[in-house]
Amino acid sequence: MGKMIGDIQDIMVNKLDIPREIVKNSYKIIVDGDEFITVENHKGILKFQDDELVLKVEGGNIVITGHKFTIVYISGKTIRITGVLKGVNHEQA
Repeated sequence: MGKMIGDIQDIMVNKLDIPREIVKNSYKIIVDGDEFITVENHKGILKFQDDELVLKVEGGNIVITGHKFTIVYISGKTIRITGVLKGVNHEQA
């Protein structure tokens, strides 16, 4: 049953052009240069500091490192920060 659902989701993404993050309940990370990063469809902020942001996502956590982080935009399941970006890592649950 799980394989069939996965196959249907793949068809929706590939044939119907529905965004993958919506169909598969996944997240999307958009990096603009080295100073802006947007994460869509996260499940909550676990940690926010000047040099680190940790977000809960499907399957684990996203850890964003750098310095001088400031939240530019936050709404629902989307967050956009600015600062000096050093790295983005996915830690599996």
